[in-house]
Amino acid sequence: MKFSREPALWINVIAAVLGLIVTFGMGWLDTSDATNIVAALTAAAGAITAIKTRPWSVSIFTGVITTLAVLLAGYGLEFSQEQVGAVQLIAATILTLVARGQISPAPETVPPAVQRLRNPL
Repeated sequence: MKFSREPALWINVIAAVLGLIVTFGMGWLDTSDATNIVAALTAAAGAITAIKTRPWSVSIFTGVITTLAVLLAGYGLEFSQEQVGAVQLIAATILTLVARGQISPAPETVPPAVQRLRNPL
C-alpha cells in the first residue's frame, strides 16, 4: 500500500500517532495545552486529507467532526490528557474507515511544459 494510493488513511494514522505522543509522552503539558495541540494536529490532518483526496467535502467533514470531538473532550467534559488522545484516535479511526470508500486520491496535475517534455509530438 503506497501513500499516494491511500492518503486519507496514512495522514490520519500519522496524526493519531502524533496525538498519542502528545497526550501520553509529554507529562509537563496540562490538559488544555494537550487538547489544543491534538486539536491542531487533527485539523491539519483534515485539511491535508482534503487537499490529497476527492471529493474534498467528505474529508473536511471528517476533519471538522474529529476536531470538534477532541475539543469537546478537552473543554466540554472533564477528560484527562490520555482520554483526549483516545477520543481523537477513536474518532479519526471510525470516521476514516466510514469515509474510506467514498474518497479517492486527487488526480495528479502535470504542468503543460512537463507534458510536452514527456510527449514531444
